[in-house]
Amino acid sequence: MTAERTPSLVQLVPIVTGGIRDYAENLQRVWAQSGIACRILPLAQRDVVAAPLWSRLATPQAAGARPRIQAVLLVHYSGYGYEPRGLCSWLIGELAEARARLGPQLRIVVMFHELYASGPPWRSAFWLGGRQARIAAELAALSQAAITNTQAHARWLERQFEPRRQVDVWPVFSNVGEPGALVPFGARPRRLVVFGSEPTRRRALQQVHRHARQLADLGITELVEVGAGHAVDTRPGPLRTHFTGRLDEATLSKLLSQSAFGLIEYPAHCMGKSTVFAAYAAHGCVALNAHPSRQAADGLTPGQHFVGLGPRPRGAPSDAELHHMARNARAWYDQHPLSIQTAALARTCGIEQAHMAPAAPQQD
Repeated sequence: MTAERTPSLVQLVPIVTGGIRDYAENLQRVWAQSGIACRILPLAQRDVVAAPLWSRLATPQAAGARPRIQAVLLVHYSGYGYEPRGLCSWLIGELAEARARLGPQLRIVVMFHELYASGPPWRSAFWLGGRQARIAAELAALSQAAITNTQAHARWLERQFEPRRQVDVWPVFSNVGEPGALVPFGARPRRLVVFGSEPTRRRALQQVHRHARQLADLGITELVEVGAGHAVDTRPGPLRTHFTGRLDEATLSKLLSQSAFGLIEYPAHCMGKSTVFAAYAAHGCVALNAHPSRQAADGLTPGQHFVGLGPRPRGAPSDAELHHMARNARAWYDQHPLSIQTAALARTCGIEQAHMAPAAPQQD
């Protein structure tokens, strides 16, 4: 009796580069080290005209063989990646056709990096959010398993299933490495780093000038902006600023390991999906959050895992408090680093691992 062939594993990603592609490539790299072969399939609407999705996944099957899973498709979903307005109904059509044609030979697993946009009536997200939500719900219904990165996303997704089923939550891992040993907070220059896509940097830097007093109280005198394109905020201010452009992973990892602070602008319930915050936590930077919300979410609490910049600060945290914030954020991160997530996602996909064992959380 011959052993059944391991199903092929395909990661479906938008054609654009960025955090989602980095996420998929990190999974691919670690899976390869554990004996799991997978390919990354970037897909846009124009691509399926020549070759529909199902034809890219189909594999030959012996005549008379009992249908079984031959392909596992891990869909990395963010609507705006697949369509400029987030209205990627074509993707739902392709997945539905693949499901109809391949039936039990195909397992669809969806990683929901995003669900749908929201905003005030003068923003397009206000008018598009409902249609985007319906697409996300249809995608959930097509899947055999769903994963996401925040509890808020998971609660919404679980309501879409009938009967209700559990959605696993895995806050994203750092796309720029996970240092084994952290430089103590007190030994780091009081440098503030902001990195990410241009919109991510702009959101944070548009707020930072409102908090000059807090930055001064924290001893911050230098700001380093990292990312593709041009510097997004060139207004004069109290900090010495330096724009590096895009850095390779090793160089950015070294910069973060030698910087005391990192800047973000996210409500707490969205921090679990931020690869920027994940990188700060993994590298021992104290995150300064310029978003006005102050609630706790996904195990992250202001004053314990990050500093919330606000109009009426109670006073700058002591160095001892900042040291503990950095260590608390790293301890939170160590519950779901890359090694643990690749193992968990392989199990969700139903793929056997040759020699992967989750790394034990690191302790201070």
